Amino acid sequence: GGTVDAKRASERLRSAAGTLDYLQNKLEEGGWSEALQCIVGPDTTPVELLGAKAFRDIFLAQAQQFAIAQAVIDGKAPASLLCKLCLGVVHNLEIAVSALRADPAIKYGKITGAHGTANQACPLTMFLAFQITLFKALANRFAAADAWAKADYGTAIGYQQRAATLLRERADISSPGLPPTVGQLGLVDGDLTSLRNEVAQTLKGYLSDNNSVYFSAVPAEDALPPLPKHIVMMKPTPLVEPDIAPMALEPGGKSDEDLARELQEQFQVEEKAAAADSPGIMDTLTSMLGGASTKDKPAADAAAAVTADEAPPDVPSAPAPPSYEAATAVGAVSSAQENRLVEMGFGREAVRKALADNNNDEGAALNSLVGGM
Repeated sequence: GGTVDAKRASERLRSAAGTLDYLQNKLEEGGWSEALQCIVGPDTTPVELLGAKAFRDIFLAQAQQFAIAQAVIDGKAPASLLCKLCLGVVHNLEIAVSALRADPAIKYGKITGAHGTANQACPLTMFLAFQITLFKALANRFAAADAWAKADYGTAIGYQQRAATLLRERADISSPGLPPTVGQLGLVDGDLTSLRNEVAQTLKGYLSDNNSVYFSAVPAEDALPPLPKHIVMMKPTPLVEPDIAPMALEPGGKSDEDLARELQEQFQVEEKAAAADSPGIMDTLTSMLGGASTKDKPAADAAAAVTADEAPPDVPSAPAPPSYEAATAVGAVSSAQENRLVEMGFGREAVRKALADNNNDEGAALNSLVGGM
């Protein structure tokens, strides 16, 4: 395939999460739940109501995965931040799994996905277990890199060993490690092998340097310092409900077929009227090139005869958007958002600019800060 636009993919997943938020709100407060119960039964809670929040969190986790991937490709984000972002992915996915398991009506264990009938389906339970374990491994891998950079060599080795363990294929469901890559998960086999090799080679280098130079004690796995608190940087992009004016229908005893015929006739009349008023191809091209269309030629000739002192005044252009300084001067940037991003290690001026450039969207600002490091 072609190159993946990580930023665009992340934006679309956030929009999908916003759509699910909208659905959830409509089901809970907008009367949609009652309408669905008229179809599925009065004593049945619609599955859409049960699963909307869970899949919203899954989409947000995936949006954050794309941001992490872009940051790793750019190679500028600190390992400490990448560790926290990976843990944010784990946090969202674990919340989603808890919600999906909470109600047996969702039938979480039976949800599968397949691109087509020829493809082996991957159960959602296995897909999410794979994702959670993978990002736990990545969090430990980045924690190891951060600890090594801070000369905490024994702890770095402990984290790296844990990452290597989590990346192995698990022997059974109760063992640490990744589930088997069935169905669409098989598409990542090559990348997974490369990651396992990279983690193993780094661990080998850590052990060699520690055994010959640093001689730091390596803590047992259960004695390792806890990983830092997670960061969830992605928030849903709210769905803007379109303002649609419904077409008034007055049945008056008419059949559906009669109403449909009248609508079709009305549509044809309006279509002909629109065609008569719309410019032709040559008119459109002429207008694009700065000339007057053939339909407007008499008006253009008349306008040319107007003397300079009779010409109407110029229409003022739209005001320029406020400068960054003006925007921040009126409190456009939330101090709470600013402080949270500064605490992650970014410079205050860079944070202010990122927030202003992204309309105070904290997730988008963090995404741009990570990608621009």
